[in-house]
Amino acid sequence: MPVAYKRGDLVLIKSHAIKDKPFAPKWLGPHRIEDTAGPTSYWIRRGKSARVKYHFDQLRRYPSEKENRPAAPDDEPQPGSSKD
Repeated sequence: MPVAYKRGDLVLIKSHAIKDKPFAPKWLGPHRIEDTAGPTSYWIRRGKSARVKYHFDQLRRYPSEKENRPAAPDDEPQPGSSKD
């Protein structure tokens, strides 16, 4: 089942890095979905003028700030620790 993106969603694009560059990023972005190009493809603007079509399997949803926010620390002390 293809992942459904909406216009304006932020996504990462799969990088096709050369194998002799093991530390190259695997995902590039974020980039914004401009429009759908069919049931499984999307138009994405790369730079100021390039508009490129990508299949959904080359895209990954960009995590929102809410998903990246660390969990709040517990106020209760952990077993074996002291709050002196």
